[in-house]
Amino acid sequence: MPKNVELDHITIIVPQGTGEEVLKMAKQKGIANGTVSKGLGTANKELMKEFEKHGRARDFVSLVAATDMAEILLKKLSEDLGLGKPGHGIAYAVNINEVYAERLSNIDNEDRNESDVQVITSIIRNGNAEKVMNAARAAGATGGTVLENTETIDPDMSLFSKGTDGNDEIVLIIARKECVSGIMDAIRNNTGLDTTTGVVYVQDAHFVYGLKKPGEAN
Repeated sequence: MPKNVELDHITIIVPQGTGEEVLKMAKQKGIANGTVSKGLGTANKELMKEFEKHGRARDFVSLVAATDMAEILLKKLSEDLGLGKPGHGIAYAVNINEVYAERLSNIDNEDRNESDVQVITSIIRNGNAEKVMNAARAAGATGGTVLENTETIDPDMSLFSKGTDGNDEIVLIIARKECVSGIMDAIRNNTGLDTTTGVVYVQDAHFVYGLKKPGEAN
């Protein structure tokens, strides 16, 4: 009978072109089968179309690993990649409570203590990412990442962007717990989002590396 383990979903957001290096480092630690997506950093107030030109393009690396291995990997990445320095990236892990994968079926899904750092995820109709980030920054968020599709999908497959040009956008914001309620209220009240245009939810994060403190320079 296999012993129950705790599993984490690991997210590492680093400058474009670094994602492959992160996957190699993870493999060296025994963590394989990660994925890399493209995103745009939104730590300053440049217009969305200017982000990539100004070096804000990001690789979004996603991995699943045992909690103890996640802690080891993120500490190593922080040391080697300088997470926390301006423009170097951010990394965190969230607990997995249920999983549908035969080889990962023996996870421990017991309740855990709420974290001091949380991740706000907004899945929204195409064209709303800048509104979300502007509202979040006004409420104290120090930055965020907008995920973009690397390939165009059928618009009818989008959750909120049916009948529009483009696909749904995903905005990730990592914030300290005491700021989250205000950020969520700002997004809900100042972006025009409703059940037909978007969804916003919060997850606890741990092993967080690279989160700026309010007022810290970009």
